[in-house]
Amino acid sequence: PRVVPTPPSSSNLFVPAPHTPPERRSNRTNEPAGPRIPIDYEERERRNRELGTLGEKFVVELERRRLKEKARPDLADRVEWAARERGDGLGYDVASWEVDPSGSERETHIEVKTTNQGIYYPFFLTASELEASERLNATYRLYRVFGFSRDPHLFVLSGSLRQHETRGAVAIRPRIYEVRPGVG
Repeated sequence: PRVVPTPPSSSNLFVPAPHTPPERRSNRTNEPAGPRIPIDYEERERRNRELGTLGEKFVVELERRRLKEKARPDLADRVEWAARERGDGLGYDVASWEVDPSGSERETHIEVKTTNQGIYYPFFLTASELEASERLNATYRLYRVFGFSRDPHLFVLSGSLRQHETRGAVAIRPRIYEVRPGVG
């Protein structure tokens, strides 16, 4: 998509995070079968960046709407697209707010992962994002937006992403390595 879908009521978008029962978990990497097809990596990266930007904008608008629905326009005005305003190395993309039933407010840090595919489609996570989930544990949220261009929905993983791995909600596997020539 070239435009950001308008978020409907926030309560209609959130779904439970997927969960794989222990008996169905596997250590397979799900490598594709068959011959490899040449990939235009520059084009794929451009499309992924564009989709990621649109997903982040969608979540900023969603968070503002959610807070206004909770009668907190003051907090809605303070939602920040942190990746755009402060840079993309924070380990999260959006700074938002939660309000508990007593009215206490707490800043949250949201990493956005967007796909046009379904709920089970894998996504990439940087070391910085994984570290931020551990460092900001209580205030960290990963919003997995899926079906973005057709019928966007999302699930939320709160806190350290490693805890969700042990609970079967995700499998975190290393897929890329830094190689430093001349270091031995």
